[in-house]
Amino acid sequence: MPLTDLEWQAIAAQLRCPSGLTGAEVAQHMQRNNQPMLDRALASLALARHDRLLEIGPGNGAHLAQVLNLAPDLHYQGLDISPDMVANARQINAGWLAQGRADFALGDGHTLPFGDGQFTKMLTINTVYFWEDAPRYLAEIARVLAPGGRLVLAFASPAFLASQPFARFGFASYAPATLAQWLRQTGLRPAPPQTFTDQLTQPPQTREFIVLAADRA
Repeated sequence: MPLTDLEWQAIAAQLRCPSGLTGAEVAQHMQRNNQPMLDRALASLALARHDRLLEIGPGNGAHLAQVLNLAPDLHYQGLDISPDMVANARQINAGWLAQGRADFALGDGHTLPFGDGQFTKMLTINTVYFWEDAPRYLAEIARVLAPGGRLVLAFASPAFLASQPFARFGFASYAPATLAQWLRQTGLRPAPPQTFTDQLTQPPQTREFIVLAADRA
């Protein structure tokens, strides 16, 4: 039986800000589905020794070990709008936190609670749809990115997003050219966007996604 609009709306709300037991299940599902996007984004990010990485929207943070093993002496900071995800990520990664290699903080989705130029690398996957003021948020990202730093955005293509019933509820779709223009307005230098496809299993379908990198001079 097809899902009702109320059911799709509930799914969209959990994708935006997972909470409770359902949110924990959604986070595990997103972790599996986002792995190809994460792999491509990390390849573009080119993490190096002593990098200070901020990830916006890490969910339950189950991928942290993969990230930290990419470069020695790397420090990771996660920022999520879901209190439950921050708590889950801290619990799952308690060992890394105890070593001082990582931390997870709660954000408000509007500003970044960090100092200017604090991070050498920044990453966010499947969060751009939820930014209420995308140009302003990108300006915040540029503010906390250090000179010579790199930002990588990974997100579903507008065509794919338009095919998803849940995207009618609170999802904003952006063409890569639009995001690149806003990035240039912040002073960042976007690279040509890269387009990839992967195969989702629930339900089975081909997803097209974009990886867009931008550097700060």
